[in-house]
Amino acid sequence: MTEFGDCFEVAGNLQARHPDWVLCHGIAVLSGGPLRGRRFWHAWCEYDEEIELPPPEQRPEHMRELRNPKLTMVVDHSNGHDFEGPAVIFYGIGQVSQVWRYDRTEAAIQMLRHEHWGPWVEAEDVL
Repeated sequence: MTEFGDCFEVAGNLQARHPDWVLCHGIAVLSGGPLRGRRFWHAWCEYDEEIELPPPEQRPEHMRELRNPKLTMVVDHSNGHDFEGPAVIFYGIGQVSQVWRYDRTEAAIQMLRHEHWGPWVEAEDVL
């Protein structure tokens, strides 16, 4: 565990087990305790989940041409958390303001280049 907790390592390992997931590093805001309101680095993974609609013939006419929409989901198992849910909820609760997204290849390149799990952007530049 580092000054950032275990989120970068946990998220990196999650992506290694789920190669289609996107590794995310971002800036969030603490919502409670003595450091409430403080911006901090965090890491998690995202993936798109397809929402299955009823067959076209069972939908109203104006919706028959719609394809199944996708909902971005967040997985955060770091620092004792067990969040798995819609990104819109995660981003709202955490007041996430900036996000850097890495597919599996780019994450591997960054890990090798920097020799650590992240973040790979200078903290002074964003906090």
